[in-house]
Amino acid sequence: MSDNPTVSVVVLSYNRPALLREALRSVVEQSHAPHEVILVDNRSPASGEVARLAKEFPAVRLIGNVENLGFTTGMNQGIAAAAGEYVYLTEDDMTLDSDCIGRLVEYAEANRHDGLVSPILYNRASGTIRCAGGEVSLGGVYRTMIHGEGERDVGQFARPFGVTYVDGAVIFARTDYLRRLGGFRDEFFMYVDAVELSVRVAKGGGRMTVVPSAKSYHFEPPEAAPASPEIQFHKYKNFFSLHLLHAPALCLPEFFCRYALLALARASLGLGGDARALLKALWWISRRAPGLLGERRRESRAPREGVTRGAAGASSDSLAG
Repeated sequence: MSDNPTVSVVVLSYNRPALLREALRSVVEQSHAPHEVILVDNRSPASGEVARLAKEFPAVRLIGNVENLGFTTGMNQGIAAAAGEYVYLTEDDMTLDSDCIGRLVEYAEANRHDGLVSPILYNRASGTIRCAGGEVSLGGVYRTMIHGEGERDVGQFARPFGVTYVDGAVIFARTDYLRRLGGFRDEFFMYVDAVELSVRVAKGGGRMTVVPSAKSYHFEPPEAAPASPEIQFHKYKNFFSLHLLHAPALCLPEFFCRYALLALARASLGLGGDARALLKALWWISRRAPGLLGERRRESRAPREGVTRGAAGASSDSLAG
């Protein structure tokens, strides 16, 4: 057990400078002072403002990307750059209780095992729980359940508890563990990335734990416009990739009948979904399937402790996580 374990905090930023200042302030004012704060900014129209704002915080190191590399690669850059014994992943639209990092360190130091640790994530304005971890099950039917979603916190989560899914923007772990694991899959870009990472952790024998005394807050997003075709594409192709990589083989025919063929028929009839984005995703999957299935076979033969694919070395609806 370390006397004073060091923590690197990675803050991912994209086009939200109005929220970023408060997010950074909540990080630098932690009772367990971070060893470093790494701000990874994916290129956006607001990147100049983000760079100017970062200079207000001397402790913050800015990694400014020349293009938008997505959630996955942005977070992986931060993991690769982290010098701390532990790393905490967060975003520009989230703030932390002043003792959030300290609570996570306290738990991790007392429970030295491979895995991910997470605070409870609340909706900032309403005060309701947004995510207290969850459960995920891959099969012919895809099932997820988020603990506490939409509930008031009335003490229903009294002590740390195990889950099979954690939100990717509230992850605390040993830095070397995340690197050995491989971080997020770069090609996922955004959506379903945290589900895929959680499944890999579980398959490798790691634990995922929510620590209720650690609290983070999410600025509620504005009224959402319909998802763009590009976002729909990422949701679909990542959802299919997740199952090709990790779902039980016997369930794959039912899964693709339900979520590819039937979904395409419904979208073509205007009953929901984006037919063009779905077709684009299916074409992407058809080209990538041999590689994904080959990776699946290699990992099934690898030792349980083996490193699975991501890129760290260099939230959840039916199609997202």
